Amino acid sequence: MDYVEWLRARCALKWTAIVLGAIVVLAAIARIAVWQTHDNVLSWAESQERDPDAKRTETTLPDGTHRTEYVNARTGVRVTVLDRGWNGKEITVYDPSGRNDRDVAVAGPVRVTELPHGRGSLISVRTDQPESFAHFFALGCFVALVVATCLGAPLARENDGHLETAFTKPIERSALALRIFAADAVAVVGTFAMGTVTAVVAQILFQRPNYVFGWSESVALAVALLGVLAWYAMLTGATASVRRGYGVIVGLAWPVALGVLGLASADSLGGNPILLALHQGARVLNVLNPLGYMHFGDDVGAGPAILTGLWVKIAVLAALLVAYGLAAIVQWRRVEA
Repeated sequence: MDYVEWLRARCALKWTAIVLGAIVVLAAIARIAVWQTHDNVLSWAESQERDPDAKRTETTLPDGTHRTEYVNARTGVRVTVLDRGWNGKEITVYDPSGRNDRDVAVAGPVRVTELPHGRGSLISVRTDQPESFAHFFALGCFVALVVATCLGAPLARENDGHLETAFTKPIERSALALRIFAADAVAVVGTFAMGTVTAVVAQILFQRPNYVFGWSESVALAVALLGVLAWYAMLTGATASVRRGYGVIVGLAWPVALGVLGLASADSLGGNPILLALHQGARVLNVLNPLGYMHFGDDVGAGPAILTGLWVKIAVLAALLVAYGLAAIVQWRRVEA
């Protein structure tokens, strides 16, 4: 019944809040523990002092930035560290024996750039770069998917032992199913928000927030929410006509979905005909797998073509959500007490 489902949803929200609150507390304790220790980046730079040929100079710039420079006369390595405190750091390393090529790596607010410079390379590390807010949806998605899995198969629970009571309620069967879905949707969306906020708070404890939230991040948010709801609908549709043993179906959903996703994404199969056949079959099945559409971290802020890809994901996930939901209701309407 929908009242019981609301109780389940409330319980899911409560325990999720407790677990995520504990994670925030642990992150705060970790932050306090390292508050007085040397920054890892600065420690790496200061290790240059161990070389007797390295010379260190320190100055304070007019804007308060602490500038430290290490120059090694023997190797020609020159390291410059600009420490802006809460506003991040910038490290520039000139290495005359470097690879002399171009490379860029980005991880959250950290951006590493390597460029040719003379006969060597110039490496720049910045820890204050703008970060797409969509990256925080990853934890929110994970938490919501776990809760959606726990709440999955609500109609199968109604089938198990008290279906007669459920069907005596003065409400049409489809309307009752929709009310049950609504209760679980509130819990799934709520825990997604909790997980996202937890990721933001945990990072703020260690780094000044410098987030970007634009049109592409909004579309990525839609992909994330539709993805977790489609996952819940898939589990519900797969178990709507089951009376007992629905836990096995829900439990196998993760390994099966991840296995299909892995086979569909595999690149190197060594020309094995069996693996190639499995790969092609997995690609077809992966169209119906909500997890196959929930990789959006590299899509945001990358131009119109990628944004179009996000819109395609939204359309497919919305279609899967509706299709799985309708399949669940149709099956449940045909279940006899």
